[in-house]
Amino acid sequence: FYSPETDTKIKSVDELTDIYYTSIGRNSNLILNVPPNREGRISPADSIRLIEFRKAIDESFADNLAKDASIRASETRNNSSMFKAANLLNKNYDAYWATNDETTAAQIELEFPKQQTFNRLLLQEYIPLGQRVAEFSVEYWNESAGNWTLLTQATTIGYKRILRFPSVTSTKIRINIEQSLACPVLNSIEVYKAPE
Repeated sequence: FYSPETDTKIKSVDELTDIYYTSIGRNSNLILNVPPNREGRISPADSIRLIEFRKAIDESFADNLAKDASIRASETRNNSSMFKAANLLNKNYDAYWATNDETTAAQIELEFPKQQTFNRLLLQEYIPLGQRVAEFSVEYWNESAGNWTLLTQATTIGYKRILRFPSVTSTKIRINIEQSLACPVLNSIEVYKAPE
């Protein structure tokens, strides 16, 4: 319940952002539990913080760097354009990329038209066909070393997985699906540079 004393205990924007990434960013819901005051209104302190929080999230996901990237996959189901890698970039939820049934490991590579600095990756599986990915890693092309360098590793993707990592600058990013319970079926890849 709301009480005026709780106005001094409001979570910071950074705390709320961490909660966002560990809930929404990990295939879950975000429940803020913001109670109304005795007049049935949200406290001004809560309201201001929620607006600040919304602004921080909007700024983090303002410009999808993947929208202009070229994309290729190690395999496409039956070599069909219906399941092509480009479906991952088209914003149509029901258009997706898939491999052949027997394939449970695959790679997807995005190449940007020019060097980009990024620190967020959003992935989505096509959930009407089930959650399948069990383990994956993300790499970026390290220009100076001339090789792929590991950014992060994770387990499930599900409806939505948002990965945070230190900012890197590169022309390429690669998603390695290392283990999947059935052929992987993804419908979205997005890349962002969130403010630090």
